[in-house]
Amino acid sequence: MEYMFINKPEFAEPIRVIFLCGIKFKDNETDKRIVLKNYLENDPKNKVLILEKYFDFAFKNDSSTGLLSYYDAELFNLHNIESFAALVATNVIVIHESLSTAGELGVFGSNEALRDRIITLVPDQFSVEEEKLSSFLRLAFWNKKDRLINNKVIRFYPTTNRSMVSETHSFYETSFDDNRLPPNIARRIKSQLVKYPCSNVLAVNRENVKNEKHSVGIWLNCDSIKNYLLAILSVSEIRKKLRSCKKIYEIRSILFNVFVETLKNTYYSINGERPKTVAVHIENQPGLTFDNAISFMMYFCHACGIMKIACNDDDTISVSFSKDLGSLWKEYSKLINPISFAKWGE
Repeated sequence: MEYMFINKPEFAEPIRVIFLCGIKFKDNETDKRIVLKNYLENDPKNKVLILEKYFDFAFKNDSSTGLLSYYDAELFNLHNIESFAALVATNVIVIHESLSTAGELGVFGSNEALRDRIITLVPDQFSVEEEKLSSFLRLAFWNKKDRLINNKVIRFYPTTNRSMVSETHSFYETSFDDNRLPPNIARRIKSQLVKYPCSNVLAVNRENVKNEKHSVGIWLNCDSIKNYLLAILSVSEIRKKLRSCKKIYEIRSILFNVFVETLKNTYYSINGERPKTVAVHIENQPGLTFDNAISFMMYFCHACGIMKIACNDDDTISVSFSKDLGSLWKEYSKLINPISFAKWGE
């Protein structure tokens, strides 16, 4: 069976993806991102993404930790990985306390596609004896006359623990009081979340296609790639194929080939001509590639609990899908249709 994508200019997304960024991750209840994750997941619509909880830059998947390797998915550049995570997210929450999170604000805030999605939490300067939001960041992203990040900064008042690095150098480790999100912070975060996620999901139209003889170039935004890939996963026979995969590259190959073939079918249904080749590009993101987008989306589905990829002791993987996703598949199935070439006269 083959398929074609359906254009949906105003697709109401059934999930809200929230990407959480912060300082060094500790996978326990004291980590502020875990506290945020637990709060946000009280709303079943929310899918919370913490990259360090599921992936690392080890040279292979590790069955002892359960962490998947970026290298096995041919994802080598952290800038691109975090850019993909932010671009497929409905909102990006950055808990800014370090040079690393300042770098993330720089990457996300300078990307025009992300400026409405960013929510920034910063500790009160008197709690940590330092103003984490530097003058450079304020002037670059929250300048009153030319704001690049539209949401106001949310200040929080953390519990602190002073850690000594040497006799002359120390820093503050911060946490939420009693490892719970303060109600006033929860209210302010909720007010900045996108209430009704809606995307312009278009596979083929006049504006995003360039024809060159028998080849077609198609430009897709990351929201379209995300939603169409989830539409592919809504097809039971494709999920069956994926369950048989034993290596990461097998998952990626199936998803890539199905996506491209479905684009070809979509182009044919609209233009009456089936291109021999289709080159897919990321709209307005020249440093990102479609190959990497498929690799990232594969890991995205794992981190969001949609497609579980388990590391086995014999260096293979096992793929499974949650059993409670029927309503999710029903919504995403609106973006894909089976087709019959016989019906088209082929």
